[in-house]
Amino acid sequence: MNSESPSLGRKIVYADRRNEECVDRDISLVTYNILADFYLQPARTKGNYKRCPKEYAARHQDKDCLRHKLLFTEFQWLDADIVCLQEVDPPYFNDILKGEMSLLGYQGLFAQKDKSTGRLEGIALFYKHEKFDLQEARKMIINEIADEIMPQAECREFGEVVILATLRDKITKTLLVIGNTHILWGDLLKPVTQACEIALVTQALRDKVASLKLQGESVAYILCGDFNIDPPYPAYELLNRGKLDEEHFSKLQTVDYLKFPKDFIKPQQVQLPQVLTFQNSALLCDHVR
Repeated sequence: MNSESPSLGRKIVYADRRNEECVDRDISLVTYNILADFYLQPARTKGNYKRCPKEYAARHQDKDCLRHKLLFTEFQWLDADIVCLQEVDPPYFNDILKGEMSLLGYQGLFAQKDKSTGRLEGIALFYKHEKFDLQEARKMIINEIADEIMPQAECREFGEVVILATLRDKITKTLLVIGNTHILWGDLLKPVTQACEIALVTQALRDKVASLKLQGESVAYILCGDFNIDPPYPAYELLNRGKLDEEHFSKLQTVDYLKFPKDFIKPQQVQLPQVLTFQNSALLCDHVR
């Protein structure tokens, strides 16, 4: 692969290799939120994305639109073994992206968010079929994970989705479980929901990896996605460390870790019962190890 992007002039910086013996078994992975047209068009009518040239924000996406051409050029340049995407419009995946990516040697999977969210977009996962065999693909609404793990919970607000793809390397025969998800944005005002969704997704990945190891398989795993969080957020702490301490549980009851403009009315505190529901679901905080 050329180290410099043909379209943007960006360069790839390679990390130091710790084990030169593994060079031939390296894999490359790309993850992008590509901004669904479902969001782009309404946002433009409200005056957003003013600096984006109109020709790059065409309402109807097709193979000839400039936005698709740039994205496809990027995928060709990166030539990743696995590509995870968030905010993918269903027509774009079915009518354009799936076929175009197949020309680059990819097989694709797609999962749309639950209709209850009112958001008509989803996530996609592509893998190079010359390098991997697909062993299993699970497409789950996060509510379904909650039903399996904690059926006693009363909260059913998790309409986001996750894809868990179990791939077998054709050379090494090692299994690789790839997770792709898109955690709720919610204007960053639903930190408990974000933390719950992250806990549920990581638990589902953990359970899948554990079940494969019990079968004597050698398993690696990677979780990709748009998590809509920054390091100060409790949900980031959960994803990074696998648990929340008392300080971060307390933060979940407020939005004090967010920085609001001076003219912005600060939201109400998160209701305590929501936090208690999350605290009582300690099993969901097990980190994938």
